[in-house]
Amino acid sequence: MIEDIISEIKAAEEKSAHIVSKAVQKGKEMILQAEIEADNKRRQVVQEIKADTKKVVAEAEAKAAVAREKILVDGKKAADEMLERLSKNVDKLADEIVDNLLKKY
Repeated sequence: MIEDIISEIKAAEEKSAHIVSKAVQKGKEMILQAEIEADNKRRQVVQEIKADTKKVVAEAEAKAAVAREKILVDGKKAADEMLERLSKNVDKLADEIVDNLLKKY
């Protein structure tokens, strides 16, 4: 009788140890799986950030190119206008010099 009880207790202890061991192993597997998933998610986020960064940089470069072109066009227009004004002034001054020389001589 006592041997049966002791045997049952030992069997229960072994079963309990086996359950605990399986639970510990399952916990380790869950932690490993969570780490793998976290690493995969981190890689995915890094890739998304890189793609978003490339997109933003490309958009900024496109906007900068448009702004650059406008600045160049506006600058050329201003330079041409200034050159035209200066040419008129030079022509006017040249005519005045010629007139002054003709009056003197």
